[in-house]
Amino acid sequence: MSEWEVTTLGKVCQKVMTGGTPLSNNEDFYKDGTIPWLRTKEVNFCRIRETESYISEQGLANSAAKVIPSNSVIIAMYGQGDTAGRVAINEIPLTTNQACCNLVIDERIADYNFVYFYLRNSYRELVNAKTGSAQPNLNTQIIKDFPITLPLLPEQKEISAVLISLDRKIENLRKQNETLARIAQTLFKHWFIDFEFPNEDGKPYKSSGGEMVRSELGEIPAGWSVGTSGNLICLQGGFAFKSQDFKESGNHRILKIKNISGNVVDIQQTDFIADSTAKRVDSKFKVKSGDVLIAMTGAEVAKMGLVPTTNEAIWLNQRVGLFREVIPGARVFIYCLFTRETHQQLLRDRGSGSSAQPNISGNDIESIPLVKPLQSVLAIFAEVVEPLIRKKCDNLQQIQTLAKTRDVLLPKLMSGKLRIKD
Repeated sequence: MSEWEVTTLGKVCQKVMTGGTPLSNNEDFYKDGTIPWLRTKEVNFCRIRETESYISEQGLANSAAKVIPSNSVIIAMYGQGDTAGRVAINEIPLTTNQACCNLVIDERIADYNFVYFYLRNSYRELVNAKTGSAQPNLNTQIIKDFPITLPLLPEQKEISAVLISLDRKIENLRKQNETLARIAQTLFKHWFIDFEFPNEDGKPYKSSGGEMVRSELGEIPAGWSVGTSGNLICLQGGFAFKSQDFKESGNHRILKIKNISGNVVDIQQTDFIADSTAKRVDSKFKVKSGDVLIAMTGAEVAKMGLVPTTNEAIWLNQRVGLFREVIPGARVFIYCLFTRETHQQLLRDRGSGSSAQPNISGNDIESIPLVKPLQSVLAIFAEVVEPLIRKKCDNLQQIQTLAKTRDVLLPKLMSGKLRIKD
């Protein structure tokens, strides 16, 4: 590493800029706005191609917001929880609020991708650099003074290329999963909301004259009935492991609430239990590839996810629920139904209650009213959608393996312990 240079972020930038927020009570600053405007909650170790909000030319002219050129490195300076210290790259010109610090990198000195990955690897150090008493934050001077160690520019680009290739593979798999989810939801809506499932001659049921009858949930196909989710599935709660049961390594993984986030089940960053502990736990608490899980407590309450494809032994901890079928095909149906925003909100409402921490019970979940299809229709739907679910689980496994590989490589490449030539 003798050729690596220790410098500061300020010295590798052409500009270091913060943003601004147009007055929220002036509608003209936002109405029909076409200028992307970024908030810190969107800065999350990612590449920004669009923003949730937009401002107008008038809003830009009457605020401290500035247009940040593409391929800048953006650092969140403020924010509750783990927001401050997160980084992103903007792939489009945009504006930001005042809580973002925007680094326009001097390309003669540093590769913007390398700087991004370096800061991604330095997240903890950035968090520890925050100052202030009420709510510690970063500021532009702290960021300008933040140390960075740079190899020569060609090696920076070689290192970035390796990490970018992993990120792109992960992103492509995530997009594939989004497409698979859209297809499944489109089919679900067509069959079970529009009631255009195929009848015996293959024609769409409702529009081809299929008989509809009245029910307390509106018109439904003849032969179908109104019931509850408990008619289709039962909820298996997790095992009440003790805190002393958890280990840092082992042959048996444990899925906790923390492992369900953003409707994804993380089976990599887990705790473990010893072989002896696993032997005394009933096998009903074991999960397998494709199982549907739901968070029953905390900020992620009602969030659901599929267990990625795996051959590992994985067990369920308390306050994580597993859907078990009462009738064949129900798992796929319930997964599609409960991941719709309408039912996610319904589940969240049931979990809000009066306590400080949201909680949802098995009874809350099993008592949700629904239109119960004929079992024959349910089975055909599951047969059609199950391959999409399996593909999604395979992709989830690849995503988590690639992410683990990237996260292992990142600190080694950023420190020079692992060189591209090796």
